[in-house]
Amino acid sequence: MARAKPPTTPAERERQARREGLLLTRTRVVNELEQAHDPRHRALLERTLAHIDVELNGT
Repeated sequence: MARAKPPTTPAERERQARREGLLLTRTRVVNELEQAHDPRHRALLERTLAHIDVELNGT
């Protein structure tokens, strides 16, 4: 028998939506990084990835 989820607050839903968005963005950046050859572009993607990871650790 499935349990009912406890009701979530608007703030919890917003936090979860933000986290899901960050995870999707992180996946896209990792995929781009795997394909990138230009060192400047790779550096940009690596900085972006580091920033996303910081944001995810704060959520």
